[in-house]
Parts: sequence; C-alpha cells; structure tokens
Amino acid sequence: MTELELMIIDKLVIGVLILIVGLWINKKLSQYKSNLEEGMENRVRIAEARLPAYQKLWSLTSITNPHRDNPLTSQEIDQLQKQMEDWFYTEGQGLFLSQQVYSAYRDALAVLGNNEINSSIVREIKEKFITLRKTLKNEIGIYGKVSNYKYYLVTDYIHDDIGIDIDLKTDFIEIQLGTMTIKEGYSWNGIRGYAVDRMNFMRATLVHDALYQLMRLEELPRSYRRKADLLFKKIALEDGVSLFSANLAFWGVRQFGQPAIQTTQTNTVHFTFDYKKGR
Repeated sequence: MTELELMIIDKLVIGVLILIVGLWINKKLSQYKSNLEEGMENRVRIAEARLPAYQKLWSLTSITNPHRDNPLTSQEIDQLQKQMEDWFYTEGQGLFLSQQVYSAYRDALAVLGNNEINSSIVREIKEKFITLRKTLKNEIGIYGKVSNYKYYLVTDYIHDDIGIDIDLKTDFIEIQLGTMTIKEGYSWNGIRGYAVDRMNFMRATLVHDALYQLMRLEELPRSYRRKADLLFKKIALEDGVSLFSANLAFWGVRQFGQPAIQTTQTNTVHFTFDYKKGR
C-alpha cells in the first residue's frame, strides 16, 4: 500500500471519528435542551400550583397573627393542627412545598403538638408562625432574602420618655405622649459598622432603627435624626456598653446614618430576640 493510500485512509478514519463525535455531541445537546425545556415546564407548572396552595396555608394560619388581642385556646390550636395536616396530606398541597417552606411548616406544626398549653407555648407558636408566613412571602418574591435582617421581636417592646412629642401610629410602631411601642414581629439589624454587634446594644439599635424607619416613611420629620442618635447612645450606656464603644457607635451613626432615613429597606429575619418591657 502506497504512502498516498495510507494518508487517504488516515484522513477517512479521522473524518469518520470526527463525524461520530459530532453526532454524539449533537445528540447530547439535544437531550440536554429537551431536559432543560421539560424541567422549565415542570417548574412553571409547580409555581402555578404553589401559589394557591400557599394562599390557603396563609389563610389557615390567620388565627396566629401577631396582632391578635386574645390568647389562643386549646381548641383553636387542635383545630389548626388538624387543618394543617389535612391541607398537607388529604388535599395534597404538601407536594408543592419548597424545602425552605417545608422546614418552616414542619417547625410550626411541631410546636402545635405540645401537650401543655401555657403562655410560653402560645408565644412560641406565634413565633414559629411569623417565621412560616415570612418564608411564604420570601418564596413568592414579596420579601428578599431571609438573611436581610437578623432580629425580630416575639413580644411588644415599650420604651417610655423617648423625648418625641409627636403622636403617630403605623403597623408596627406607635408613639403616644412620648411613649414608643414597637410591636411583636418587628425586625431590625442590630449594630452595624464600627461597633461589635452584641446583646447590650440590642435595645438601643431596636429603638434607633424604629425611629429611622419612621423618618424613611416620612411619618416622623427628619429633623429628629439627632435626637434619635442621642437616644441610641443613652440606651446603650444604660445597658452597660462602655463609654468608648457608645461614643464610637454614636460617631458612626452621625457620620454615616443619613442615607438610612432616605431609603427603603426590605424586612426579613433569620434570628429571634425576645425583648420585654423593663428588660
């Protein structure tokens, strides 16, 4: 066999191999495209079914809303547990839960199963259902990431004599005759910037964030910003923050706090902190 014939055969073999590899790659790409399209269609169908399922779950949990005046009864708790189990199994809505929502649902359902109903259990029920509802909102895009905010109240917090003579009321914050009430479920971030985020800063940051939020919402004039910053420092010192740390934090809010009264921030939670009046 001549050298020319060997060269032709080599090129033919290489050409056939390239053709085979090309056909294989094309087949794999077609399969990938088909699987991708099928997966997208499935996700769309799941999303369409998920919304009414989540709406029904939201409605079922209405009796645990944080602004309810009278405490939950044992009968209401038992009924809610049964309704949630029926919703999950009998109605088949559990098929549509994401892993994150399922985890929050499971925690909420578990706390309903406590045999002894007391004020501590009722408070824990409210806390778990606040988390569940916020997870539902996060899932359908009403809230941002769950980690945006670090703390939320599981009981109302009342602070007397805040030095503000304006009476106002929003969903979570109320000021009357110089007394501020921050309601259960309110979320905030704790200390940020140049100071360490620790427990004896929590009460100061709670009140300060609430006042800043009122200014962002234009419920409170922005001229009150310095008064809010001074109150922040005063509470921090009362709760045992050193003078150096309190002054450093005060300097930080004076230097860099202005944008926080002009912009809207999302409000979600991943850690709970319980504040009561007098603590």
